Amino acid sequence: MINLAICVCTYKRNEGLKKLLDSIHLQEIDEGINLTIVVVDNANPPTTGQLIKDYSEKIPHTVKWGFEQQQGISYARNKTVQLAGNVDLCFFVDDDQVLDKNCLNELLATKNKYQANLVYGSNPPIFENENVPAYIKSYFKPTPDKSGDILEFAPTNCLLIEKHWLDSIDIPFDPRFAHTGGEDTYLTRQLVRMGAKLIKSQEAKAYELVPFSRCKITWILNRVFRESAIFSYQNVLLKTGILQNLQRLLKLSVKFITGLLIFIPILFFAKRNRIKGLMLVADSIGGLIGFFSYKKRAYL
Repeated sequence: MINLAICVCTYKRNEGLKKLLDSIHLQEIDEGINLTIVVVDNANPPTTGQLIKDYSEKIPHTVKWGFEQQQGISYARNKTVQLAGNVDLCFFVDDDQVLDKNCLNELLATKNKYQANLVYGSNPPIFENENVPAYIKSYFKPTPDKSGDILEFAPTNCLLIEKHWLDSIDIPFDPRFAHTGGEDTYLTRQLVRMGAKLIKSQEAKAYELVPFSRCKITWILNRVFRESAIFSYQNVLLKTGILQNLQRLLKLSVKFITGLLIFIPILFFAKRNRIKGLMLVADSIGGLIGFFSYKKRAYL
């Protein structure tokens, strides 16, 4: 028997959480898998108590609900790990996603096939409004990694982790990223450096529900800037070394120059290319700033 905990953090997104829980209920799980569903509410006061109570009464799996009073994504994620208890595996997914019915089976099959310690799935987008330009939709496309590819890091929006690897770090999700995000990729970068094997599973799908508010250039540019800054800040914390940081600075410089070359000459032509240039510039500037720390809030 394999004991697997599905770990979910939520914050004032009850409709999204309900859709996720419904998709968990529809999972086609192989025999020998014992599921526990862990939901931690990070809103103060919490809003999901009754929703979880009603849900737990209609499914055969154990459901654990928790409230994390200290607001910040790292604190909520650590609470899910704590509540998961003595399980074999933790599967992390977000409250703005829905699972394909074979998601967990695909993750487990990939884990067994490649003897992986962590497996990262895929996040195809489902747009709230289909009238979204193609150049915006392209930003949300899943990464092109193939199943079986070895990864250096991954977020937790469809991530299976052996629990003993989470227990190997006193505080798995670093509080320094509680309000900026990046706590998940920092964790996986740490675990890979410690010897854990992280593998891609393209067939394991946790669809991302993309609201129209995210389909704007300003949101995308802010996201690109933030993620690049956080990655550089992680390099500082991980002490990746002068050579690796110089290589990153060189890549950021190339992105900056390329972005300007793409953007300026065709300023009044293809909007798609102008946006691509702006994204490269945002990536490069964010990455540079991140070497000097990064504290801009993305979460409460």
